[in-house]
Amino acid sequence: MGSPESTLINDIKSELLDTTADHRKKAFGHDILVIDPKHPETSVRFNPLDDVAADIDAGNPSALSRARGIALQLAPDPTPPYPYTSFKIYTTYDALKLDDRQILDVLALARREGAMTMIHAENSDCIAWLTEQLELAGKTAPRFHADARPAIAEREATHRAISLAEIVGRRMLVVHVSGQDAISPVTLPLSISLRLA
Repeated sequence: MGSPESTLINDIKSELLDTTADHRKKAFGHDILVIDPKHPETSVRFNPLDDVAADIDAGNPSALSRARGIALQLAPDPTPPYPYTSFKIYTTYDALKLDDRQILDVLALARREGAMTMIHAENSDCIAWLTEQLELAGKTAPRFHADARPAIAEREATHRAISLAEIVGRRMLVVHVSGQDAISPVTLPLSISLRLA
């Protein structure tokens, strides 16, 4: 936050944007540009091929190979083997969370393609409700962050994710497990998960 240099930040939850944008504008005179594929109506847009098109117009012979390189980065060769062997999905964070049906679809795709699904599991609705209650009570200091994310919210979502994986018959890696309550459902179905293909 204190660096006056231009910065490119990967901020999937928009927390850094929310807490630093005004400071960077006022302190350093920075323009804040947000590329947000989830909300294209408010996102900054650019075409990575604009420079290539200008090179083509200028007769630059390397323009076509540059265009092909960019195209392959944007849309990798669709023939097997696929370049992605794992997927990370979320049950929380509004811009990222999947509902149960979407999780089942991802797990089915991972099973079909032989990929691993990783999941960050927390009950988003519980967290949102608890956050609202804390805000209504004026408890907005950072120390109340944990109160909006009790162990039971992680435990429930972890158990639900494992149940969905069992339905599809596909192993899943639960990531960012932070409490004993969430570890219990991860370890209970080991005999089941070892049978899943």
